Amino acid sequence: MIHRQLKQRTTQLFSGNGIGDLMARRLFPKILITLGLFYVAGIEVHRLNILSVEFEIVLLGILLLICAFLLTLDAANTLNKIGHRKQETEVEDIKRNRNLEVLIAKSNQELRAIFDSALVSIIGTDKNGVITHFNKGAEILLGYPITEVKGKQTPEIIHLKEEVIARGNELSEKFGREVRGFDVFVEFAKQGKYESREWTYIRKDGSRFPVQLVVTAILDGSKNITGYLGIATDVSDLNKARLDLEILANHLQRQNNTLLNFAHITSHNLRSPVSNLNSLLHLYKVSNCSGDKEVLFGKFEIVTRHLTTTLNELIEALKIQKDLSKEREIVRFEEILNKTKETLAGHIIEANAIVTFDFTRADMIEYPRSYLESIMLNLFSNAIKYKSPARVPKIHFKTETVSNEVTLIVSDNGLGINLEKHGNKLFGLHKTFHRHAEARGIGLFITKTQVEAMGGSISVESAVDNGSTFKVLFNRNN
Repeated sequence: MIHRQLKQRTTQLFSGNGIGDLMARRLFPKILITLGLFYVAGIEVHRLNILSVEFEIVLLGILLLICAFLLTLDAANTLNKIGHRKQETEVEDIKRNRNLEVLIAKSNQELRAIFDSALVSIIGTDKNGVITHFNKGAEILLGYPITEVKGKQTPEIIHLKEEVIARGNELSEKFGREVRGFDVFVEFAKQGKYESREWTYIRKDGSRFPVQLVVTAILDGSKNITGYLGIATDVSDLNKARLDLEILANHLQRQNNTLLNFAHITSHNLRSPVSNLNSLLHLYKVSNCSGDKEVLFGKFEIVTRHLTTTLNELIEALKIQKDLSKEREIVRFEEILNKTKETLAGHIIEANAIVTFDFTRADMIEYPRSYLESIMLNLFSNAIKYKSPARVPKIHFKTETVSNEVTLIVSDNGLGINLEKHGNKLFGLHKTFHRHAEARGIGLFITKTQVEAMGGSISVESAVDNGSTFKVLFNRNN
């Protein structure tokens, strides 16, 4: 055992990196050389018998002391150099450590500023979902102090239960196994991925707001999951901007469709009278008879009057489309209906019409008063105008509300419309479908223009001799 330890220490002495090992490797050759020289010199002096034995011993001792002093001095110088280099290294290490401490402190300060950002919610959990970190932003956005949630709650308390269940069903179907509870948020993180998804957060006071949430796994040095980190930002303003952009895009699309529609209407309704005017003008120029010219001029005047009427109607429709800033106000449907009944009182009495209404589901709406009056007047007057001679006219007004959007429904038992034949041009300008002296084909065109200008829509259900039902959807979000 001792022999093995001695051998091991001897081997280390000539191969180790310690200061003692370095000194041993430096001094051992010098000692060997010095002793060798003294041995050779002593033998030679003794052979020549120059000095006495006693003097030789004394001289050898003195020389050994001198050599020992020189070797010690050399060793001291070497150790001093090593110590100086070590001291310089230590000073450099201290400087590097100080710089590193400054960098670490700066990084920690930056991380703390990010972690405590009031604009971002950062929530850390352990593997089981229990909250371990809850930054200042989470406290501000959610209204919970850290003492109420850290080590006590899971992120499920700030999520809508319906959303969690619905997402769990999606993931269960996707992965072919049940995914429920906290796993709904971290299923992708468990697989070494991350998921960015919009969720609804619930504040302590019960109010809700949308967030974009990114969940990642927290790993140790061995790549084992030790917890999870959820970083969420409030996207309320972003969603509002997106909604405003969609509304604007829809409005522009409607405007483009309207312009295209007007282009077709203008082309169709103006081409014939303009062509007629050109023909009359040509006949007027080539005619030499004053009587013929007078007749032609009369016809020219009639065509011009019709053309002016058409242009005015188109301009009025364009004004409606342009006037999107028309003031809205709270108007009651019953009030507008009563005013319309007073306006059409003579026609109602003459037709012996029965008028009923039911506005219990939506008795009022925020809308331009003049537009609602015009819409009701056109639908009401058409119901009387196109009544069936075989029965007493019945006209019913009612309102419905679906997803905060109000619909006005006007039903009658009149002549009805063949929608298969006329459905695609029902709301066109100057389109009439019954023989009636007062039919001009302008009312429904103006009504559709007004409704669509306010972001709504109008549709009809009808059958010949079975009446018509018009539905006006008022878009409250526009």
